[in-house]
Amino acid sequence: MPRFESGLTLRQPCPSGLYTTSLQPAIIPPPFPSPPYRRVANRESARRVRLKRQELVDELQHKCTFLQLANARLSANVHALEQQQASILAHVSMLRSALDVSQKEAQELRRRLSQSGRPLSTCTAQGG
Repeated sequence: MPRFESGLTLRQPCPSGLYTTSLQPAIIPPPFPSPPYRRVANRESARRVRLKRQELVDELQHKCTFLQLANARLSANVHALEQQQASILAHVSMLRSALDVSQKEAQELRRRLSQSGRPLSTCTAQGG
């Protein structure tokens, strides 16, 4: 152990890393503030965390409600568009059938005209 001129000897370091002398123990400052202060600070911190968490939950509930309403509107739009598509497809099918009938009629008229021996150009010019 080191010895000084004043007669003090240094002892082994204590857990905090400070040396003590033979005359006076080392004064170790408390590592944390006093316990009552910590309790108050911890309560306040916990209160802030609870408030922040509640705000987050409220915000997520608001977003959830908003998204559910948007989803309902979009589902209604999809349903309306599907009905409109079905109606349009039915109309297209009807028009194709009518076109097929018209084409068959036109083909039959051409066949009759060719059998009659009259040229098509003279029939259209005379109106019949």
